[in-house]
Amino acid sequence: AEVRRGRRLLRVALVEVTLIAVVLTTSWANSWRGDTSVAQRLADETTFEGGSIRARGENWRVAADAVADRPVVGSGPGTFRLATMPHRTRELARAEGPDLYFGDAHSLPIEWAVTVGLPGGLLVLVWLVTSLWTARRLGDGLFGAALALTIAQLAQPVRLGVTVPLFLLLGLAA
Repeated sequence: AEVRRGRRLLRVALVEVTLIAVVLTTSWANSWRGDTSVAQRLADETTFEGGSIRARGENWRVAADAVADRPVVGSGPGTFRLATMPHRTRELARAEGPDLYFGDAHSLPIEWAVTVGLPGGLLVLVWLVTSLWTARRLGDGLFGAALALTIAQLAQPVRLGVTVPLFLLLGLAA
């Protein structure tokens, strides 16, 4: 019983250290790159017709066209922008802004469907679901954090500060 308690405390401590590291790294990276605040970015995005939500929806529709081009093997890792450029629409340019291009899908499953194909994307989704199910079954507090990060990955750009901790949490939970 003492060994199990010690392991659980160690896992909780690892999660806390990881999350603190993520926050500090993300803050540092944003200040180093000179990014504007989240509020400013949201204000800027909504000045275009339809705003950010419409841009994501249109980007996902364009991604479906890219998946249709190469459904089995995809376009290759890191090539979302390259794969979707030929399918850009006037609606996407209006929603996104005239000089902006989404470099990724703002959704982990959609990005992987475009870049590694439908079989690869399906395998990743199966892995995510089974990992979350295992984390929930074990129920030691890691499930909530992993679920929150998974939900964030469904509508946000892929970021090292979110994706890596998500995979670490899923590994710790399993």
